[in-house]
Amino acid sequence: MASEITGRPIRRVVVSEEEARASAAAQGLPEEAVRMRLGLFAAARDGEFARVDPTLAQLIGRPPTSMREVLEGMLSPVEAPSRLRTTPALRIPETQPSSRA
Repeated sequence: MASEITGRPIRRVVVSEEEARASAAAQGLPEEAVRMRLGLFAAARDGEFARVDPTLAQLIGRPPTSMREVLEGMLSPVEAPSRLRTTPALRIPETQPSSRA
């Protein structure tokens, strides 16, 4: 989807959870933030964000914004900050499946 929006190839690179943890720590993130980031990646991988509950629209008083709309706002070739236009790869940590049911 991001490649479609920007009109250029974007490569997804899967890294180990250990590499992602080390990279985040090297960037100066506190351990709590590192755990939160890795937890979000694990939740996404487990499909926690795959469905939008209709209650969200009721709570915010409008339809939720789609991921496509968010990416279009962030990555449009004309308006995207240069740091987004030149990022060669999105590094996603590889996490072990959770044991949650």
